[in-house]
Amino acid sequence: MNINASEVPSVYARLGVRTVVNARGMNTMAGGSLMPPAVLAAMSEAGAAFVDMGELNRRAGEHVASLLGVPAAHVTSGSAGGMLLAAAAVLAGEDPERIAQLPDTAGMAHELVIQRCTRIWYDQALRTAGARLVEVGTAAGCSERDVEAAIGPRAAALVYIVSPRLGEGGVPADRMASIAHRHGLPLIVDAASTLPPAAHLRRWLDQGADLVIYSGGKGIRGPQDTGLLLGRPDLVRAAAANGAPNAAIGRPCKVSKEAIVGLLTALEGRLLMDTHCLREGEAAIVARRLREELERAATPPDRRAGAAKEVAKVHA
Repeated sequence: MNINASEVPSVYARLGVRTVVNARGMNTMAGGSLMPPAVLAAMSEAGAAFVDMGELNRRAGEHVASLLGVPAAHVTSGSAGGMLLAAAAVLAGEDPERIAQLPDTAGMAHELVIQRCTRIWYDQALRTAGARLVEVGTAAGCSERDVEAAIGPRAAALVYIVSPRLGEGGVPADRMASIAHRHGLPLIVDAASTLPPAAHLRRWLDQGADLVIYSGGKGIRGPQDTGLLLGRPDLVRAAAANGAPNAAIGRPCKVSKEAIVGLLTALEGRLLMDTHCLREGEAAIVARRLREELERAATPPDRRAGAAKEVAKVHA
């Protein structure tokens, strides 16, 4: 349902863009989530000074790791940026020559073993770093034997994507981790849209994953262009080495100082709240907007002025 142009906040009205009532939940196509005022204020404050971006990346990662109780963390440009950096980390590590060589993987182990039943459109980001995806199993499922058979001398890691398509037919994350470690390989888990609950920030690490990817602009309610990469310190360092501000394959995936601070503020102020209250709060916002829009649609044109003011309050 679209809102009349006269009721749109001026920043969108100037561009001729209509806002929408989002009944789809927190997703990229609708702009992620709505950031709390504290997050917006922190981003504005961060924009008032210059910083050394390398230092900010390190300090932000240390703060997130301490906050969440995980070994190491790095702020990424969304979960897709996290995928690219995770792939680059297992391909090139912290080796300057290999970092400069990507996406050319000549002489490197470059295969990522992934279950077909967990594939998503966005796993192209893994290939952006130069990796080759080795798909195993079928769309209906996969066995441990399938995964084992696909691991060869060029394998760099196993990949597990938390997908509603997995069902009961695929190999679960903990078993993927066991297989990976038995072959001396890391497991990368993409858990982009699994928050809340907050417990998911440790769930796959506790199951043996070496790197786990999350979106920062959905359930965390941070900036849409942020994400988190959590896991083994050596691999997180390698991911950072392959990213901005360095001259590396991940330089296009830079995260601004404002967005980094916004994500940290969102983690501190929102995600660590009771997740049930958070989920209920999001549902209440959507329900209220739907009700107001339905009431507006049923109101005669000459009586819509009052309704317009109410809608404007929602967007304030």
